[in-house]
Amino acid sequence: MSNIIKSFGVLVLSKEVRKEVFFYCPVCKKTYAFSIDLGFLEKAEGGITSIPIEHGVPPHLVIVEVDTEGMVRGVRVLKEAIKPIEKLPKIDFIDLVKKLGSKLLGVVSFWYLTGKEIQFTGKNKEKVRLATVYRDYLESLIGKLKGGKIVINLENPQIPLISIDPLIRIFEFIESGKIRIADFWVQREIKRFKEGVDFLGKLCESGATYKKKDLLEKMGKKYRYDEIIMMIEIVRYMDCDVDSVFDVKEIKVKRLLEL
Repeated sequence: MSNIIKSFGVLVLSKEVRKEVFFYCPVCKKTYAFSIDLGFLEKAEGGITSIPIEHGVPPHLVIVEVDTEGMVRGVRVLKEAIKPIEKLPKIDFIDLVKKLGSKLLGVVSFWYLTGKEIQFTGKNKEKVRLATVYRDYLESLIGKLKGGKIVINLENPQIPLISIDPLIRIFEFIESGKIRIADFWVQREIKRFKEGVDFLGKLCESGATYKKKDLLEKMGKKYRYDEIIMMIEIVRYMDCDVDSVFDVKEIKVKRLLEL
């Protein structure tokens, strides 16, 4: 995985084909631009990519929603960033990402969203402590979920076969060092994924079958396709028979890998 932001709003990824994207900030009342990798957008396959941009005085976090063609579909300001949410424990996410890494935090987030009660093991006691702090933060943010237990070995954590890059990306934006209002970005993204998981859970109970085009019609305005596939994998661990409910290529490939 590569760094994501260069300067306050320039996306840096692997390919060379890039596009200049312009957006209007409703707080600054000015137009800004950032460069984005079109190869990265293409992977969204019809969905929307959320790009966090922190800038301005006082600093504020703007979420620019971009489609696969690089067109801006929406600009949202995280107004709650002005005032901390009292019930949540305070976490220095920049320090947390530095010490645990984006991948490990993505793994913990994945298993928490499946509803598992998580415990940690590992030789590094400080890592165990920090992972526990993050788990408790998730519990305060979206509630304690019920779905069995899992013990995560922080030296060798269990990783699902489906890519969890969408969750890892949350923390890569922070790891780039360009987002200081990191806690509100994490809040927004974790809640967004929880809403998507809940929606897919309801589809599982409907008794119908959903193809790729159905999922994009229902969820594409808020989620990238790779995010939808990852969330389907999450509901698999919540006792949903995803192989019969979701008729999409990625689910079939995943099933073959398990055999």
